[in-house]
Amino acid sequence: MNDRNKAASPYTEIRVLVTGVTGLLGVALQRPASLNISGFAPCTAGRTLSPSMLFKTLPVELTDPSGIQDVFKYVKPDLVIHTMAIESVDFAETNREVAYAVNVKGTQLVADLCCEFNSRIIYISSNAIFDGRTLLYLETSMVNPINHYGELKIKADQIIQESAFNWAIVRSIMMCGWSYPGQGIHHSIPKKLRPSLG
Repeated sequence: MNDRNKAASPYTEIRVLVTGVTGLLGVALQRPASLNISGFAPCTAGRTLSPSMLFKTLPVELTDPSGIQDVFKYVKPDLVIHTMAIESVDFAETNREVAYAVNVKGTQLVADLCCEFNSRIIYISSNAIFDGRTLLYLETSMVNPINHYGELKIKADQIIQESAFNWAIVRSIMMCGWSYPGQGIHHSIPKKLRPSLG
């Protein structure tokens, strides 16, 4: 974690930009937001949005450099929480160019803009950078991914770590829940079981 601090009064408005805001974590991050947070959320145009979304949405693709730059110019974020990624291990394995464009090139784009606009960043990484053979990992533990998704996460980690701005990396293990109201285990399990039941 980079130690360069960017001080802010607890009563000063903080402009926060969250990528991947339609995902489980992106939706959840909006719920506890304090009153001095002004939240902005770039997301794919035409995407069905959760009624629980509280941040102002800005239609743009993460892979669109000029579009993302326009978002940064408009928001001028103090903090960027970068959650956007291709999260499916199987999809990343069979659609490598698409996964690379989002998980690596998209992270590089966001990192470059954070540097340009002097924005702090929290990057959501993954435990997939490790092989899972150890119960406890440290920040200094050797990486050893067992799939292409993990390899991409390492590349994105390195982009953030080599940046000159204030950053932090969160390596999450597994997130469980539902982004949208009305979703739940009683909705998802029947859909998965139905094909096998005939």
